[in-house]
Amino acid sequence: MSFPSALLAARQHLVVILGLLTAAALVSLLETPSRPVPPPLPAGEIPASRHGALSEEETRWARAAWRYFQRNSREATGLANAADGRSVTTLWDTGSHLLAMISAYRLGVIDRAEFDQRLGRALNALARIPLFQGELPNRFYLTETLGMADAEGLPSDQGVGWSAVDIARVLVPLNVVVWNYPGHAAEVSAVVRRWRLDRLTREGALTGAVVDAQGQVGYSQEGRGAYEIYAAKALALMGSGVPVTTASYGYAKVQGVQVPVDQRPPEKSSTRNYTVGEPYVLEGLEFGWDRSGREDAWRIFRAQENRFKATGKLTAVSSGPVDEAPYFVYNAVNAGTKPWQTLTADAREASDLRFLSAGDAVGWHVLYDADYGRQLAEKAAGLFDPEQGWYGGWYEAKDRPNRAMSANTNAMVLEALHYRQLGKLVAVYPPAEVPESAVPVRPPASQPSADSGGAAARAKPAAKSGPAHKAKIGTAGSRKGKGGSSASKASGRHGPKARKSETKPAKKHR
Repeated sequence: MSFPSALLAARQHLVVILGLLTAAALVSLLETPSRPVPPPLPAGEIPASRHGALSEEETRWARAAWRYFQRNSREATGLANAADGRSVTTLWDTGSHLLAMISAYRLGVIDRAEFDQRLGRALNALARIPLFQGELPNRFYLTETLGMADAEGLPSDQGVGWSAVDIARVLVPLNVVVWNYPGHAAEVSAVVRRWRLDRLTREGALTGAVVDAQGQVGYSQEGRGAYEIYAAKALALMGSGVPVTTASYGYAKVQGVQVPVDQRPPEKSSTRNYTVGEPYVLEGLEFGWDRSGREDAWRIFRAQENRFKATGKLTAVSSGPVDEAPYFVYNAVNAGTKPWQTLTADAREASDLRFLSAGDAVGWHVLYDADYGRQLAEKAAGLFDPEQGWYGGWYEAKDRPNRAMSANTNAMVLEALHYRQLGKLVAVYPPAEVPESAVPVRPPASQPSADSGGAAARAKPAAKSGPAHKAKIGTAGSRKGKGGSSASKASGRHGPKARKSETKPAKKHR
């Protein structure tokens, strides 16, 4: 038999072999870490996550977190204030609001009627907001009027640019809504079809737009470290691939642990390259970690644990609002060449304002079934007002609560409790009954309709499926609970009972 004839006769076997080789190559590609080969992990096995029905105390946590959104949602627009009592929001905080809403419904804190009403109003508002240069959402909006705002929270006809990271953030809940609540799919489509998402990347890099003092629009790479990875995964849900600049990532020793850092100099753009806990926690709660994300988050967790062992100070650091001037700080695991810095928006030292982040503390508690996570949760357990919401955290030096309240903190608490009982947010959730709460919740829980769909698998462009969680959806009150980049972010001054503030917001750069 000639060689060509032999090849023809063996064609079926060759197809099988080629198929196996292709599958092996795909598996290798998908398992390749999203960063360069890292140094050895800190000693000890990475613990599993904490899953199970909410305790009575955790039920009170969920209800308290939702109270923030009940108090801060604007009836006329459906949008929620980013900071307590201050009528300004961002796309990042709107994403937090929507994820909090989804979590509250799935946990039985609100019923289906309230969920549909609130979600419909918010989506309708997003479909009507004016766009910067008619292309993408502005960085700031007034929650009472939907008008564009500037960084001071004042009306702005022109707008101040867009944040690619913030826009990516709001795409996460929009994706969850489309694949789990198809009755709202048309409303989501009305929102997204107005946006020029292709403008979020330039030359393969995530790009934000900023209006300078002369009124000129400048464009620069946006997103550093884990924020860039988070945004890339969010855009992948929409089928938009954004390559992450892994060559810029490295590691620095902090408290005996090699933690991930972004080595790009911040002076080349307005984006801060600080290493903070928030994006690692959110990635785990919303997408579920891949191998590299899981390992890098463990490094952050262990560095904070080691600091506690060395100093006796419970540590869970992230950027966030504070209840006194300058009203916003970056609490960093690493900033530049120094660990454990607390910096203002203009990079001034503010170590007296370092605080344990309540949102991060609850997040780490559910992501790792570890003693240190339990200690963080015990500290955070008193950092809320059942009728107001969750505070930002606990000041180290001042030894008192940081009483600034924000959408981001309260959403992180609700997302963490969702993860605790149900798992990650970006997933397929089969129709399931939500039993009546043993103690009435405002409003009382009811059964959801049988919406179903597929959630996009994390970090895989345009995927329409993900691992279905088989756990029955429980309710927060069913166990005899008593109830209770250049991405900029507005924050204001908040006292324990403050509803209005005249202070200026601080800029947050992710």
